[in-house]
Amino acid sequence: MSDKTVEPTDVDEPEADDEADSPDQAHHEVGAPDTQAEAEGEDEVEDEADPAVAELEAKVAELREENDKLARSSAFYENRRRNAERQLEELRTYGIESFARKMVGVRDSLTRAHEATSGENAELDGIREGIEMVLKQFDDALTAEGVTPVPGVGEPFDPNVHEALAQQPVDDMPPNHVAAEYQRGYRLKDRLLRPAGVIVSVEAPADES
Repeated sequence: MSDKTVEPTDVDEPEADDEADSPDQAHHEVGAPDTQAEAEGEDEVEDEADPAVAELEAKVAELREENDKLARSSAFYENRRRNAERQLEELRTYGIESFARKMVGVRDSLTRAHEATSGENAELDGIREGIEMVLKQFDDALTAEGVTPVPGVGEPFDPNVHEALAQQPVDDMPPNHVAAEYQRGYRLKDRLLRPAGVIVSVEAPADES
């Protein structure tokens, strides 16, 4: 059997290569790595920026907290200052309260001594005059410090400044008035230092006849 002659036309020619890449495609392929590098660079910038932003936010939060502490501290010390000023003013106004209590007790003793010399004995006139002078000095000193007596005999009974020790019918005085004063009361400026011990008048009983 003779060999078959293969005509040149029968041989499959290799397929033509795909069309050459267009310039745009070539440019795209060349530029693709650059675009990816840029994207990676942006990610790195963002990664580097995120810690800085977080640090700034932490600083802002810290400053806000410090500001709140300062505001609370300022309010606290303002209240302390006001309380100190109020206590100082009260001390200036009522600082002699203890002294005043002692002084009115001394005056009570002088008053009783003065009453003990109220007889008609001429030899006691000098003692009476001396005691009267001392009483006047005491009254002047107490008045200068803001210590003033509570209104007594003849005044309407006031439980805020009077202490009722007894009741007594009085003909020439309406009921519920101070008929007699056993112990004088005093004020220190606008504060009651000691109430007055008084006898309160009541209506006289009707005549049985």
